[in-house]
Amino acid sequence: MVRDRLRQSARYGGVVAGFLICAGAQVGRGQELVSAPAPHAEVQPAQAAQAQAQVNLALQQRLLGLVPNFFVVYTPHPVPLTTKQKFELALRSEVDPMALAGAGVSAAYGQWQDDPKSFRQGSEGYFKRVGATYGANFIGIITGDAIVPSILKQDPRYFYKGTGSLRSRFFYAVSNSFICMGDNGHWQVNVSQPMGSLTTAGITELEYPPSDRFGIGRVFRDFVISEFAAGGENVFQEFFSRRFTFKLGGRRELNR
Repeated sequence: MVRDRLRQSARYGGVVAGFLICAGAQVGRGQELVSAPAPHAEVQPAQAAQAQAQVNLALQQRLLGLVPNFFVVYTPHPVPLTTKQKFELALRSEVDPMALAGAGVSAAYGQWQDDPKSFRQGSEGYFKRVGATYGANFIGIITGDAIVPSILKQDPRYFYKGTGSLRSRFFYAVSNSFICMGDNGHWQVNVSQPMGSLTTAGITELEYPPSDRFGIGRVFRDFVISEFAAGGENVFQEFFSRRFTFKLGGRRELNR
């Protein structure tokens, strides 16, 4: 039964994701996009070294010096990541203390709402909620930012534009929920990020005791909310995060 639910969730979520992706591609068509890396089929050793330098800089990027902001690229000509580097960014973002702190805040809200009820109140219920939230987020991030991008050769990072009109930058940011940069240097349908959102929603539902499950409806709802949130996050990255990110990777190169 659980397996059937996940299959149905994936099928319905995939239909909606496909619709949104196509819409985003239409929105993004004709825009002046950020400079793309030069086309290449595989990441060469020299490129891998350059990519590692970019990863090392990205791992220093934190909003207000605290919150990890690893998945945004401010350099104008980034190179694609290797599979190892994609996993490095994903794992480092999730083993960071701020990831656990975020799960703690989410668990506190769940405790306040008494959701799910079967977890009950008290410290035991709170830590159950922390574990469930952290586990679902961890699996979702690894899926959407490492596993699927490695298989499909997609780049999980947001490529900061920073130039052009406010309108073009806004639509560029929103469309990046539906399109992404491929390792070959071309823009393509973004499958990775929606798969991560769908995985998180599905795992979250499965973590609930049977008495607290709502099935496909809640999985679909959480998936859609995550997709809208991803668009909002991209807009934030494009217009605001650079101002509040300390130890900003590539700031000097970008301002030359």
